[in-house]
Amino acid sequence: MCKQATESESNINCPIKLRIMNSLGTKIAGTVIVGVCWLAFAILFLTFFAGNFDFFQDLEVFIVSLIVAISIVAVIWIKWALG
Repeated sequence: MCKQATESESNINCPIKLRIMNSLGTKIAGTVIVGVCWLAFAILFLTFFAGNFDFFQDLEVFIVSLIVAISIVAVIWIKWALG
């Protein structure tokens, strides 16, 4: 697909650019999707699995899942801010 640079060329000639989550709209959409997925997980967990654990185990599952969701959103926005 892309022509690799030879010794006489200093750059790579590649007309195809991958645009994965480069715009602000895709960042917002990614954030909303992560939030909706976390909310769906929380509802499904409460519905089907919360009865098997005590309060502190339920709290631990929510805290860990929230940390994972926040981390995913942070990676999305940090990548955008630095790029």
